[in-house]
Amino acid sequence: MCGGDFPLAQLQEKYDDSAVEVIAVAASERGSTAEEARTHLDAWLTKNGSELNFRIAFDYAGNMKKSWMAPSLSSTIPTSFVIDRDGRVAFVGPRCNCMTCCQKS
Repeated sequence: MCGGDFPLAQLQEKYDDSAVEVIAVAASERGSTAEEARTHLDAWLTKNGSELNFRIAFDYAGNMKKSWMAPSLSSTIPTSFVIDRDGRVAFVGPRCNCMTCCQKS
């Protein structure tokens, strides 16, 4: 990891006044039901979430994999997607590289 334990929190803090919003998607939580997977996510957030200053979406249905990961040919987790002001994908890659991408914007 670069830049500490939660580089996305650092990214949100750095660009908070610039209308940048970081949203993480928990798309690989496992469980026999959505409720069980959500319980695992909630337990992780209870333990680690106090340092997070961004939103976390929960995708048990697999839409993130179908709509974002597969079309971008991404297979590693975590993967970062940076969307520009016009709604276009400006960057896809490891989370540590998105700080560099945002500096260029």
